[in-house]
Order: sequence, then C-alpha cells, then structure tokens
Amino acid sequence: MRHFKCLFMIFTLFFANFSIAKADMIIKDIKVEGSQYVAKSTVLNYLPLKIGQTFSFSDSHIVINRIYETGFFKDVRLYQNGNTLIIEVKEQPIIAKIEYKGNLALPDESLDQILNDIQLKKGKIFNPSKLEALKFQLQEFYFSRGYYSSKVTSKIKKLKRNRIEIEINIHEGEVALIRDINIVGNVRFDEKFLLSKMELEATSGALSDDEYSKNQLEADLETIRSYYMDRGHFNFNIKSTEVTISPNKKNIYININQIEGDIYNISTIKLHGTYHLTDKEIRKQFKIKTTDVYSRTKIQKTVQAIKDRFGEDGYAFAIVEVVPTVDEKNKSVSLDFYIKPKQKVFVRRINITGNEKTYNEVFRRELRQMESSVYSPKKMKRSKIRIQRLSYVETVDIKTIRIPNKNDQVDLEVRVKEMPSGSFTVGGAYSSAEGFTFTTNFAQNNMFGTGESFKMGLSKNSVSQNFSMATTNPYWTDDGISRSFSYYYNDTDASEISTTASYFMNSYGVSVNFGIPMAETETIFLGAGYDNTKLGTTISTPDEINSYIDLKGDEYSNIFLSMAYVNDWRNRTIFATEGAKNRLSFNVTVPGSGLEYYKSSYEFEYYYPLSERYTFNFHNNVSYGDSYVDDYGLPFFKKYYVGGVYSLRGYSSSGVGPKDEDGKATGGNLKTTGSFELVFPPAGVDITGPTRFSLFTDFGSVYKEIGDFDSNELRYSAGIAFKWFSAMGPLVFSFAEALNPDDGDKTEVFQFYVGGVF
Repeated sequence: MRHFKCLFMIFTLFFANFSIAKADMIIKDIKVEGSQYVAKSTVLNYLPLKIGQTFSFSDSHIVINRIYETGFFKDVRLYQNGNTLIIEVKEQPIIAKIEYKGNLALPDESLDQILNDIQLKKGKIFNPSKLEALKFQLQEFYFSRGYYSSKVTSKIKKLKRNRIEIEINIHEGEVALIRDINIVGNVRFDEKFLLSKMELEATSGALSDDEYSKNQLEADLETIRSYYMDRGHFNFNIKSTEVTISPNKKNIYININQIEGDIYNISTIKLHGTYHLTDKEIRKQFKIKTTDVYSRTKIQKTVQAIKDRFGEDGYAFAIVEVVPTVDEKNKSVSLDFYIKPKQKVFVRRINITGNEKTYNEVFRRELRQMESSVYSPKKMKRSKIRIQRLSYVETVDIKTIRIPNKNDQVDLEVRVKEMPSGSFTVGGAYSSAEGFTFTTNFAQNNMFGTGESFKMGLSKNSVSQNFSMATTNPYWTDDGISRSFSYYYNDTDASEISTTASYFMNSYGVSVNFGIPMAETETIFLGAGYDNTKLGTTISTPDEINSYIDLKGDEYSNIFLSMAYVNDWRNRTIFATEGAKNRLSFNVTVPGSGLEYYKSSYEFEYYYPLSERYTFNFHNNVSYGDSYVDDYGLPFFKKYYVGGVYSLRGYSSSGVGPKDEDGKATGGNLKTTGSFELVFPPAGVDITGPTRFSLFTDFGSVYKEIGDFDSNELRYSAGIAFKWFSAMGPLVFSFAEALNPDDGDKTEVFQFYVGGVF
C-alpha cells in the first residue's frame, strides 16, 4: 500500500508540473477536431483567442463556455501540442425530421412558423435549449387560450450518422369554461350592462362565448376602462382581477374589483409651444371642449387630429403631449396641450415592393405623395386608397422610414400584395331567373403588368346567347385619360322568361368611351357607339309590342352618345367600408337613328363603418327614359324592370311593375330602387376577404310613365344575403321576405346567382 501511495504522489506531481509547464503558451496555431457539420471557421469566430496571444490553461473554462454557448456542441475539450492549441468537439446531432401530433387548436402553419422563428427545423443542428423553449412557448399559447389541462411533451429518436427525429406530442385537453363573472364596485352602471360590453361571458348556452382567454380578458378590461374614462371617470381603476380555476381545470370564475371614482368635467384647455399655425386653427381640430365631461378617447382623437394638421404642412413628426391637472374640489380637469412641431419633413425616396407581376410605374401613377415633396398624411392616405382600389391588388401598406442622421427626410415603402388578375374559365352558372347557363370567359385585368384590361366572354342559356369583348387602358394619356372599346352580340328569346312579354331580339353593337379626370375623385365619361337591333314576334307576343313593330319596323340601326359624371371616394371598389359614390349618366341616340330616345340614371352609394368588421351601406337608383320625338316612350326592349337578386330581392325577376293582359311584365319608363344593408364578413374571415354576409331591407318599383309615380306603390322586402367574389365570378345567395306584395306581383323567398359572364 505504501508503494502505491508513493507512485500516486509521483504521478500527481508529474502532471502538476506538466500543467505548470503548459500554464503559459504563445499560440502559433489553433486546430479544431471532430467537427463534421459545423465549419471550423465558425468555431474559430467564437473563440476569445487569436494566434500570437498568450494562453493559460487556467482560463480554459472561458474558451469552453464560449464554444458551448453556440449550442452546436455537446462536448468540448482543449489540448496542447507544442505551441498548437487543439480544440476537440463533439457535435450535437442534426435534425432529420420533426413531427407533431395533437395540435387541433394550433394550425400546422402556425406551428411551422414558431419552429422557423426559433430555428428548430429539419436540417439544423439540434439545440436542446431551443426544444425546451418551444415546449414552453406552446404551453404558454395553450394556457393563454384557456387550455389549462394541456400538456406538451417531446421524444427524441436517435438515427445513424449523428441524426435524430423529434416528436412533439400535444395533449390539448378541453378549454376551461367561464362559469361566472362577478364585478364589484360598480355604482353608475349595473353589472349586467357592464358584462354586455365584454366579449367573454359565463356559460349560458350553445352560442355563448364562454371559453376563457387571458388575452381576451385583458381586452375586455380595457373596454370597461375606456367606457368609464370616456364618461368622466378620470380616476377609474380596476383594483384587482382574480381568476380562479377549479381543481379539474375545467371551470373558471372571474372576479373584477373596480373603483369608479367621481365624474370630472373639463374646466380649461390651454395651448403651449411655438408653431406656425394660429391657436384658432389648432382649436378647430379639437374633439373636446370645456364643460364636456372628461373623455380619454376624445383627447386621443384631438391629439391625432392636431398631429395630422401639422402633418399637412410637412411636420410629419410633430409631438403633442397632454398634461391633465385635476381639481378635486370642483371635480374638474384642466388640459394643457404642449406642441412641438419639430422640423418640416420631405420625402426623399419612394420604394415599391411586393409587385412581382406589375410594373412599378403602374403603382407610381396612382401616388399622390411625390418624391422630393413635403410629407403629407392626407396625400399618403389618398395614395393608399387609389392603389387598393386596383382590382389586382389585395392589400397595400405604406410605411414611413426615418433616415439616420437626417431629421428632415424620410423614405416611404409601399408594400403591395398582388392578387390573381387573370382567369380563363369554362363552366356553368345557374340563376333562378334564366336557369342553367354555359359560360366560357377570359379576363385579364392587368395585361403584361401594365394595368390595362381585356375581357372576353361567351354565354348561352335557354333565354339568350351572348358574346362580349372589352378592353380598357386606364392611362391612355399620361395625365390619366382612360379609353375603352367594347363589342357585344346578343340573341334573346324572351318567350322563355315566364315573367316578361314574349318576343325575339337579335342585336350587336360597338362603342368607345373616354374617362376624363376633373378632380381627385371626379371623372367625366364621354362616349359614342353604334348598335343594331332586329326583332321578331311569336303567337304570344302582346298587342302592344306588335303595334310598336308595325309602326317602327322590326330592325333599327342607332348611333348613340353617352355622358356620365362620377364622384367616387369609396375606399375600395369591391366591399367598400367607407366613402360614397355618385353617378349621373345620360345616353341618347342621335336624330335620324332608327329609334330616337334617351335614358338617364342617377345612382348613389354610401358606406359608413360602424366598426372594423361592420359596415352600413345605403344604395339608391333612379332611372328614367323616353322618346324625344313621339309619345311611344322607350322602345319596349329598353324599358326598365324591377325584381330579382340584383334589384329587389324577395320578388321574382321582373316580378314588379306594369303587366300585360296575360300578367307578364312590360316594364316602364321610370324605375327606382334602393336598399339598406348591414354588411359584415363571416366569422374567422379577414376583413379584406372575398366573402360577405348582409342583413338588408330593399325597396323599389317601376312605373309606366313618370307621372305614374306613387310612393305608396313602392315594394319592400327584408332578409339576409351572402356574396362571394370567386375566381369563377360572383356567387350571390339571398333569403328574403316580400313585405307588401300586390296581387299581381311574383315573389321568391330564395334567390341566387352562381357564376359570372361579362
């Protein structure tokens, strides 16, 4: 035993002396051994050492920790060979596959994005800390949505060649349901009323929103806070919120303890600062005034309005701060607005991104904010609206980018997301009025990325055969004059329509139209065209039509002129949520044409956003036409009809208005229609999506002559509708009840149109 101890002491002293000998070395070379996937240069970049430095092995832990921090290695060792430092590493395995199971509430796409964000994906070097971070993040996700019994586990399967498979197992469990929400401290508003302001609600039935969400609760508390603070409760405070979970983690009880405080009024409003605007001009922007009850929202809107007003003059980054001073004795608040305009800002450069199909110039010509000009929020907003009104743009966003070290300049990044602009379809459509329709359509709204459009369509059903072709250049001239050409051919057998008079008609026509912009939202359209119409009769053709053909003949060639004035400031052309459109049009055949008549129309649309998802829409149309040479009025095939999914829902196509002796519609010279609608996207669908529901009330009628108008003869209906702008064309469905049909009216509760023709 003594000999063994002696040998051990000698061995220890030898290696101690060897370590002392290695304590200081000048590094002449560094070698990395054991690395297969990680480049040696990567290891060297993380080292706190360089060739030529002096290294002491007492600092080895610093070097080893620095390499471990990369997450690429599971073992690191240092050796010395002369003046060469040898780093021996053992790599973490490569991820060959990641599989996840049980994620019903979290879509695969969202989980893929999470994995991508934390760089835990196939082909990457495995980092155990990232796997733990993923599990923690997933657990937080499920907890925040009320899945308190959820569990996230993982399994790692080793493969050959230092590879692994990762299996992530998610047991979601059930969402905890809210059994009771109790509000304490409310005096001015009762508990039931306050609970109605919240999205979360206690279990009350199949349609109740009783699944708990932490994020939604925070949003609901902010809603209650805003409600009080917009009604004078300056000191309102939510003292505490208690969320209690049952032992089985399936039930949740929420207690909200609040302090309403007193109601405060605005006593004085003062402006402070040095600026170019007059106080009178600034006060025009105020949404709140003295003697009003305190309102946080009105103050915030005032601040934004003042910033926007300074922005119109180029002061893009004006600072507006509000300092409230409370007078507890008089229960009032004085507001001091401190305004710092800062520097006037100019736009240096405008970059357009995301346009893979469309030329930059197509978007640039819609911009009202120009490079090297003063920054204007108003022009920015208008530029965004003009771009998003283009039919081949899904979304657009304009981002302001500050330029480092240049406080008076910014760049603008216009981010567009394009949508398909062309389609070629061969298929069918069906309408409740015309039955099955065979269609073949070609459309391209953005020819070769130029913004020009071309459309061609052919359709055939039991009533008619149609062919149409049209092309439009929206910028025929550089200053924005548009030019359109169109051609159509139509062969109609009206005897196949049960609701209208029986006759045959064959017609074709060509036209050219120019749009001349008069102002930002105003355009005048001027056009001319030629059409030819040939008529035929049947045994069932009414005497009125036979008499007309006997007098006027059965074939007419017309040259017509058209004019329209349009004032359109909607924010979108499809599913607008804000703005209005006025259109006044007039068409007339020139004297000497086969038929001498005119048609005029006024159309008004109004859109008002009730919230982010709900829009109020009002639409009204009044149309009138007549002959300008005799008393026969409009040609019978140019008369107006009312009824159907696009004019007066709940009534059959042409189901309202004058009738012949057989009860078939003959149309009239005067038409008026309108509707009130509450429009909203389906639940879970983005507000820019292609589908909408609406609750509506329609009204309208058609009159033989203008003197026959009687508001008591207006028909009304109410119902619900669904519209989808699909690649095949519009799909429209409506359920409506005719509210006051006359004995001769024809009604339809369910109406639809599927497909589209040009």
